[in-house]
Parts: sequence; C-alpha cells; structure tokens
Amino acid sequence: MDRGAQSRPTTAAALAIVGGVVAAVGGVLDWFKIDGITGAGSSESFTGLDSNGGAAALVFGVLAAVFGLTLLLRGPRTGGRGSAVTALVMAIIALGIAAFAAFAPESAIPIFVASDVAEVTGVSDEIARDLIEQQFDQGAWQASALIGTYVSTAGSLVALIGGILGIGYSRRHRAATAHRQ
Repeated sequence: MDRGAQSRPTTAAALAIVGGVVAAVGGVLDWFKIDGITGAGSSESFTGLDSNGGAAALVFGVLAAVFGLTLLLRGPRTGGRGSAVTALVMAIIALGIAAFAAFAPESAIPIFVASDVAEVTGVSDEIARDLIEQQFDQGAWQASALIGTYVSTAGSLVALIGGILGIGYSRRHRAATAHRQ
C-alpha cells in the first residue's frame, strides 16, 4: 500500500499509545535513591508517586496514550491532526520531566519534593527547596536516578515519535482528501 494512501494511522497511534502507557508505568516505579538521607551510610528509595515529577509523568503519559487512541479511532475520518499534535505535546512534557529526573536527579529532587517537605515541616516551598539543595551541596546527601525515570523517558520518546508520525499521517490524509475533491 502506498504511504500516501494509508487509510489508518496505525503505526503512529500504536507508538503514541504504547509509549504513553510505558511513560505512565515508569511514573509509578522507583525514581530516586538518596544516600545519607537518614544518616551516614543510609539510603532510601522513592517511587515516582512520592514526587510531583513521577505523578506528572504518569498523567502526561496517560494523556499521550489517550490522544494516541483518539488518533487511531478518528484519524481515518478527520486526519487526526489535533490528536497527533496533542499526543506529541503530552509526550514532550513527560519527556522533559522524566529526562530531567534521570539525568540531573540532585537538581530535580528539590523541585519535585519541596512542596511535600514544606507541608510536613511547616516552612514555605522556597525554604524547603533551599534546605534540600543545601543537603546536596554540602555532600550530606547523594542522589541517583532509578529505573522509573529511564522507563518514563523511553516511553515518552516512543510516544513523541508516534505524535510526529501522526502529524505526517494527517498531512498525507489532508492531501489525499483534497486530491479526491
């Protein structure tokens, strides 16, 4: 079948759906390990849902998958451009969050958990963020990214590719529709 005559955005939609689901699953897996958090020689792991970052990756991953499904169902009739663009945007947001956490955990943790620390300690978010950053700056804590950040990053990349392919499908669909008229 000629690519220009493709009747369904199956590949694009499948990538957006699978990638979004993988990004969302990564959001609930372990995201960070912090050494020294409860004293010298100690470490503690945190899931994505223990931080705003993992929760955001979960939500934006699910949204990318939903718009991938919308692309699959509505694409043959409408071209699916809006669904493809929205899936792409959701994937980009999830990718930014997950990649930041994966590749710069000591910078991501203060941003992602400051509000929770502030709530528990009764200080402002800004003070909580400063206190967390201070622990890393002084070497009292060391952070590493765990599997969830990488899973969310990979899933987001797959969904992003699906969104890009969906936009290409939409353009071919519009051209074919205009040619038929």
